[in-house]
Amino acid sequence: MSIVKRILLAVLVIAVLAFAAAVGIYETIPRSNTPQSRFDAIIVLGYPANADGSPSPIQRERVLEGVREYRAHVAPRLIMTGGAAHNSQVEAAVMARFAERQGVPEAQSSWSRRRKTPFKMPSIRSASCRRTAGNPPKW
Repeated sequence: MSIVKRILLAVLVIAVLAFAAAVGIYETIPRSNTPQSRFDAIIVLGYPANADGSPSPIQRERVLEGVREYRAHVAPRLIMTGGAAHNSQVEAAVMARFAERQGVPEAQSSWSRRRKTPFKMPSIRSASCRRTAGNPPKW
């Protein structure tokens, strides 16, 4: 067998193996977030607030999605995260206030009052969080 045929055969074998690996990886990727419908808490990730303390558009969408899930009884508690990373406004506090204006009772949302800590670990432990889920904003 000539060297050219061996090289072509090796390239073909590598291509077939790469294709088989890609198909195998694709088939093992979960097609949905989770089959569960109830969770211990909904964690809403922080995003910088406006400098005046009002929620930014992305913050609003994240909180509104969390509130929608809360109202659908997906979880009994919201946990807001985010410190004062880009200005003096603590992201989690701004988001918690916005969630309260949307009808979420203050007792059902947690956030840290310290500027550098995004949320209190005891809050998560007290909520018995073993599983969490989140949905990205619908752009």
